[in-house]
Amino acid sequence: MSQTSETDLLEPTYRSAVRQPGYPSARSVDSVRSAAHHDSVDYRAVLERIVTWAAKDPNVRTVVLTGSAASGALHELSDRDIELHVLRTAPLEQDDSWWNSLGEVLAVERLTNGDDQPTRLVYYVGGKIDFTLVGFLERVSQI
Repeated sequence: MSQTSETDLLEPTYRSAVRQPGYPSARSVDSVRSAAHHDSVDYRAVLERIVTWAAKDPNVRTVVLTGSAASGALHELSDRDIELHVLRTAPLEQDDSWWNSLGEVLAVERLTNGDDQPTRLVYYVGGKIDFTLVGFLERVSQI
């Protein structure tokens, strides 16, 4: 009996996402996987740049790595989940330069979330980072 890995469990989902009808070109799973590995984001370097930037920004109080990278459950399709604990979220919601300089951006999803924690899902060439903004002063004003 063979052992099933996390990658094996993800394969059907990954395949169906790549081959959805209506996509301009349906590439094979192998070509997508090869491209992802070839152009993958150097997450260690990106995290170092985020921490360096955060240390210089007086609005940013803490940077927290969460998700599979923090728990040690990484797999080849893992993104990075980062919480930025800030005094105010508005400056980072209105300025794209803090995430735009981390790599070649393909797309961004701007989620407002009902709990006053705006999120940016940033898709870079070869990777993805989910940024959640946690505003300290916004939370205090709600008390």
